[in-house]
Amino acid sequence: FCGLSGKAWRLKLPLDCRVGCRDGILLNLFEFLGCIISIWVEILSGCVPPGSCLLAQGDSTLAAGWLWKSNFAEHSHPLQLEAARHFAFLLLDAQVLLFSQWFPGKANGLSDFLSRDTHLSDEELTLLCRSSIPFQVPQNLDICPLPPAVSSWVTSLLRSQPLIKESNKVPTR
Repeated sequence: FCGLSGKAWRLKLPLDCRVGCRDGILLNLFEFLGCIISIWVEILSGCVPPGSCLLAQGDSTLAAGWLWKSNFAEHSHPLQLEAARHFAFLLLDAQVLLFSQWFPGKANGLSDFLSRDTHLSDEELTLLCRSSIPFQVPQNLDICPLPPAVSSWVTSLLRSQPLIKESNKVPTR
């Protein structure tokens, strides 16, 4: 979500794109994608003039670090590399700068509600957030659907990853 514009979004991923269904896709990569998507949505809205400096905040130290990184090791996950490349082009095309900052997870309740409570309608979720964490919810909060270009890109990116082969092995301690 964007604290300034109040725009928030959620994307219910198809079953085959969720964590654990694809090889090597970790929660930190989803946090990274979330930051990219939030900035992309703001750029697409036309509210980000060239020369702006955008602040991306998150509670994943890895994702926050990846946002300002200009290179990745060869052994990095292909999804991470593709997302970073796409993000760099978004920022260059919009002619904006980026600053990333980590903050504690307990201060990230709105993002947690948006990503976890997908069973609630946008109206129900807005009411829940306003009553549970009013100090973290912008007054102009508006949960909007993602633009088709964004949701299509994310789904396509995730589906391009190899499937995990089911293991018949019983986990042990």
